Amino acid sequence: PPSSPAEGGLATLSDLAASSVPLDVALSNDRPSVVEFYADWCEVCKSSAKDSAQIRERYGERVNFVMLNVDNPKWAEEVSEYRVDGIPHWEYLSSRGQAKGFVVGNLPREILDANASALAEDLDLPYAREMRSASSVSERAEATQDQGAQRQAAGGTMPRDHG
Repeated sequence: PPSSPAEGGLATLSDLAASSVPLDVALSNDRPSVVEFYADWCEVCKSSAKDSAQIRERYGERVNFVMLNVDNPKWAEEVSEYRVDGIPHWEYLSSRGQAKGFVVGNLPREILDANASALAEDLDLPYAREMRSASSVSERAEATQDQGAQRQAAGGTMPRDHG
């Protein structure tokens, strides 16, 4: 019987997770990384396991492949940091651990393969959304404090207050 997914064997999410590179290792070994956020109950995640395994076999010498289960509270910070709101979610990280982009959902193997190939060669990802800057929560808190100070200076009301 075939022993690997590339030879037609069956890949499962638990097999992929058990053999994946630990996140802390991936972030410190100077290789780019594909971080896949998944859940055991996710049918799309299950159906993409074979493709993920084949891509891992092809690029695993040059790229880390990390699996993070979104149902494990241990990864809540990463789920938030990378704004995972749908799975499967593949996050692409440079060799310095910086986000290069991501893709989400039921994607053809060709897209996942092209992104892994580009990552291995340190090229721009052909099929990934770019990460964009956003306001941090601390900036929001500062803005709220500034509005409070303005409100006090204006005698307790602001021009846009409704009341």
